[in-house]
Amino acid sequence: MPIPENRNSRSGPVAEWKEAVKPKQHTLLKRPAGTEGLQPEDAVRHRDILHILERLFDLWGYLPIRTPIVDFADVYASLLGRDDWERAYRLIDREGDVLLLRPDVTLFLAKQIATLTPDLPSPARLYYADTIMRHEAPESISRNEYFQIGSELIGSADADADLETLVLLFRVLDAVLPGAAMLHVGTRALPDAWTQAFSASNAAELGSAIRLRDLDTVRNMLAQTEMGRRGAEARARLAGFIGTPREFAELHRTLAEELDPCENRAVSHAHDAVETVNRVTEGERAVVDFSEVGSRAYYTGITFRAYVEGAEAEVAAGGRYDKLYGKFGLDRPAVGFSVMLRRLEALASRETTQQRAPGTVSGPSFVERVTRAEERRSHGERVVL
Repeated sequence: MPIPENRNSRSGPVAEWKEAVKPKQHTLLKRPAGTEGLQPEDAVRHRDILHILERLFDLWGYLPIRTPIVDFADVYASLLGRDDWERAYRLIDREGDVLLLRPDVTLFLAKQIATLTPDLPSPARLYYADTIMRHEAPESISRNEYFQIGSELIGSADADADLETLVLLFRVLDAVLPGAAMLHVGTRALPDAWTQAFSASNAAELGSAIRLRDLDTVRNMLAQTEMGRRGAEARARLAGFIGTPREFAELHRTLAEELDPCENRAVSHAHDAVETVNRVTEGERAVVDFSEVGSRAYYTGITFRAYVEGAEAEVAAGGRYDKLYGKFGLDRPAVGFSVMLRRLEALASRETTQQRAPGTVSGPSFVERVTRAEERRSHGERVVL
């Protein structure tokens, strides 16, 4: 058999490929940003917490679903914000198509449901637990999100669907860190109403100013619209509000006449949701916060984030996205959340998932040791040979 060309050569395509993939010192000691591995102890905690949460979703009637790890990038280009698009990992397949590594489970799930199971019963309750991949700058390491677990309630536009999602989020967070999370609830309906006459870049600038609580920018940008200085001042006060339902009700009485009916309905819905969730969860752990307008371009209604002391970024986020499934040809409303599980795990008590060291067996032969080990394992004991 003839030797293939360049097989043993010091030059040519094979040699060039070998040189290109030769390990370099910095690649041996580091991982690509936005990826991670788990050491055994952390992997055990991750597995145990995941089992607890999967059981919780099952008790609430949510079914599991898995999404592909890659998909065609052009499908999602208009649905990801500029920052998210730049952080996403992309690659070229053998046919020359640009593929997107999954940076957000909700987007991939929406396409999967719309194209493969459009006759899914409505409402449909689903949950996912999947790895995501997106680049993070080294200085932003605390914000890395490697694993998301979350819910999707598809096919219901009722206020009760929003409430179910908020209460379920609390139950999920409390299953890992009891009583630790605070929920901030706002709405995307406000900035969407305010930016109807704005260019895309100006709308993004206003949304960023609201999230950063840069009220001077909010006030000045809105004052240039038909609402004028008085209307801009009222909406800037609204955008800067964080407080209890009672405190918001007092503010709303002074601003209601400046707002149009759609704005009043949107803020009242957020207020009522927080008030109801606090009653159900028997605490004051949810607040009205209109700087929470959602970081995803596909949000349309109520939006929220959950925070835990000790975490340098939110541990969960979500909201309503009634038009997202329509982008893939399925006109169904939806609401859901994603929990950044690794952020929670970093704060969870290690004692809650700590495992006892496995026992050992003795015996004169390997066969006898296996037999004795199997007997003990049948009673739930961890045993090594």
